[in-house]
Amino acid sequence: MQKKYNGVFRKFSKEEVSYATHGIYRYPAKFIPQIPNYLIKKYSGEGDIVLDPFMGSGTTLVEAKMLGRNSYGIDINPLARIITKVKVTPLSTAQIKSISNFKIISSFCYNLNEIYNNIIRKWFSSGAVEQMWGLKESINAVEDPEARDFLTVCFLSIVKQVSFADETKIRLIRKKKPKIDVIKTFNARLKENTMGVREFSNKAKGGFAGIIGESAQNIELDACSVDLIVTSPPYANALDYEKTHKLELLWMDLFGLLDEELTQGKAANLGQYLDDMRNAVLEIHRVLKPGGYLCLIASKKDKFKGKRVETAKMLKETASEEGFKAVEEFYRPVYGDAPKGEKIMVFRK
Repeated sequence: MQKKYNGVFRKFSKEEVSYATHGIYRYPAKFIPQIPNYLIKKYSGEGDIVLDPFMGSGTTLVEAKMLGRNSYGIDINPLARIITKVKVTPLSTAQIKSISNFKIISSFCYNLNEIYNNIIRKWFSSGAVEQMWGLKESINAVEDPEARDFLTVCFLSIVKQVSFADETKIRLIRKKKPKIDVIKTFNARLKENTMGVREFSNKAKGGFAGIIGESAQNIELDACSVDLIVTSPPYANALDYEKTHKLELLWMDLFGLLDEELTQGKAANLGQYLDDMRNAVLEIHRVLKPGGYLCLIASKKDKFKGKRVETAKMLKETASEEGFKAVEEFYRPVYGDAPKGEKIMVFRK
């Protein structure tokens, strides 16, 4: 097995990783698109089926679509699912023109029940709530479902920015801020995201991109039906997305987009985390074709409740135990909060 540093995984600028629809939503802990781009090109062909069972905001699916592959994605987080749906949906010239001409209703009224009112008043000013409610009603009035979903994600992408939350932090932390014009902020994001979806729509090739469920431990695909799997499993100290995305999920509920509770946070203990990963690898092995490739991106080291966890090593051992053969391994330095770096590990069934 080869072990090497690959320059493809160097440090990239914000502009280099935000092309097409990758920049539509600033989703935490997502990997750079250059990683799935390289792996999809190397380990699959046009028309093949690519799966990401821990898809997050859909980076793998976006790259697969632009490279002419079919793809499926899975994620427990309903916010991740609507973001991915929008990111992998090409829009026609007419749809893009309609979105560019989106008008906000100027007259509206709103009535929140006590539970919503208490939360919203804690995190948003009265003026911001009025503007946001007008935006919500205007978006809900859009008849085209694809355009409506796109506008909804644009809305959700500014929620933290126009709240009292510190949008520079991943976790939800309150911060004193000057008054922010919600409509101006939304229009700026809409313009930026419209450019992104236009680029993606021009580059997207044939083939489907679908979201097929919520759990990597129960993949809704036939055995031996996938050519390539590219994924970054959650780390042992992964974020509790229900808490991290509390404000976005609140507004999703007000949009009528939530019909379920988000029940999966961090694993209760390290044993549960390890069991979950083993079960996921078992399912991955089941759906992957003989001779197909599994690409895992994982941190070298992280911590779980003060205990050091060698995540990449653990995943490698688990994959080997389930019959995967390691064929290639890359190391990528990670800049910022994770100086230990991460490994890109390639296995073959």
